[in-house]
Formats: sequence, C-alpha cells, structure tokens
Amino acid sequence: MENDTKKKRKDKRSVKGMGRLFKKAGVKQYPADSPVKGNFFLTYYVNGKRVTTALRDAEGKAITDRKQAEAERRRIMAPMLAGDAVEKLKIVKARLADVETQHAEAVELATPVFTIAGAWRVFMKHPNRPQCSERTLDQYNAEFKRFNSWITEQHPDIIAMRDVTRERAIEYAADLDRAQVSASTFNQHRNFLAMLWRVLWDDARLTVNPWQLIKRRKAGALARRKRALTSQEYEAVLAAAESDPDIRDLFIMLAWTGQRLVDVVKMQWGAVDFQKGILTIYPRKT
Repeated sequence: MENDTKKKRKDKRSVKGMGRLFKKAGVKQYPADSPVKGNFFLTYYVNGKRVTTALRDAEGKAITDRKQAEAERRRIMAPMLAGDAVEKLKIVKARLADVETQHAEAVELATPVFTIAGAWRVFMKHPNRPQCSERTLDQYNAEFKRFNSWITEQHPDIIAMRDVTRERAIEYAADLDRAQVSASTFNQHRNFLAMLWRVLWDDARLTVNPWQLIKRRKAGALARRKRALTSQEYEAVLAAAESDPDIRDLFIMLAWTGQRLVDVVKMQWGAVDFQKGILTIYPRKT
C-alpha cells in the first residue's frame, strides 16, 4: 500500500528536465492534474533564467486539454534535452524575446490611452513646453482647437495621439490648403502640431511624429515683398477710409509711428503727453 502511494506521488511530479506544467484559471495557478478548468502553461529554467510560456495549439488557441499540453510540452522541451549548447541558447534567446514582446504588449494594453482631446491641458502644464507670451499661447490654442475639431469630425474613431498617422497628417494639410490659408499660416499650424507631438512624446508613448513629414509651404514672391508706400498710395488709402474716422486715424498712427497693428490698437491715452508732444511706446513684441 505504501509503495502504491509513493508511485502515485512520483507520477504527479514533473519529469526532470521537462519543466513544470500547470494551469491558470483567471489569476490563480493550479497543478496540471487539477480538475479545475483552465489554460496550460509551462515553466522551465535555462542557465538560471526562468521562462514561462502559455501553451497554444497550431491555430494559436490556448490549450486546455492535458494530453495536448503534454504533447506541446515535449515539443518545446525536446531541443532543450538534445544537449547541443549552441542550439539550446538560440532557442532560449528566441523564447525570451517572445516573452519580452508579450510583456511589452501587456504594458501597452495596461497603459491608459493618451487622448488628443486632453493633449492641450497636459501641454500647458508640461515642463518641456516652450515658454512664450500669452498671445503666442492663444495662437497655439486656436491651432490646436482647429485640428481637434477636424479630427473629431472627420475621424471620430481616432482618439489617441499615437493613432494619428502620416496619412491623417497629410489629410489635415490638404484641409488647410482647401481653406486657402497663407503659407505663413499653414507653417504655423504645421510647426505647432510638430512641437506638440515632440513635447508629449514620452507621455503619449509616441513612436512617430507625423507632422515632421509634412513639408513647410514656401511663401510666394508677393508675400515676401516689403516696400514703403508712395505718397500717392498713402493718400489713396486715407481717401478710401474717409467715411470711417476711426480707421483713418488708425492708418495715420501706423504710418507716422511705424508701430505694429497690435501696439496701435492697444495703445492707452496715458502713453500720450500732449503738452510735451511725446508719445511713449511699449511694444508687445521686440
């Protein structure tokens, strides 16, 4: 009787050099001969490294049958018992790579999706974003809102930043062209989105910056040309604005002070000293 008990216990032990066969049901592990239904796994050691692999059939389905599991176990462990050290190391290296890939995929699936909609909020708090004026941030925000509205309308299935491909970037560039924006405006949109992807690269687990693949537009000759108005042209501008005193005064201020439009529009009365005839200018952009 005692010998029969020892024999049964020996049968339950794993065969030396064949690894350990076990089941998993949910997150719990069970012995291979447990009546609990589950998927079979195999664990074995090579050069002190433990390798655990899920057993699957030829179609890639998880094995739940004990006989199938034993057959797959023998197939996997056969090269390990062959004694060829070089071949053994090749097999171990390949299987470790598979395990690392499975781990990376599991981490990827467990990582929360970094959405496009939430990108602006993270960007504003990010330590790596460029420090710029409120005016520039307002411009960035407007460019972000335009893209976010477009992607939501045209591709509602794209939620994450990492799902924006080069093809989608090309589509958006074409949409800007259809809107007939200037080359300068096009480049501002393109440059901001490229910078946004660059700043949030690690946070969004990005692998490519699709906006860097979009070429900047070249400004036409007329857009680059700068020259002073002739006296006749200036008088014609003032004459055209004769019916609107505010616009006429704006043109006069621009012409006689050489300021930018924003500086003239936002000029305060306190900047003008009528008694001394002095105008104090505080440019918003130097």
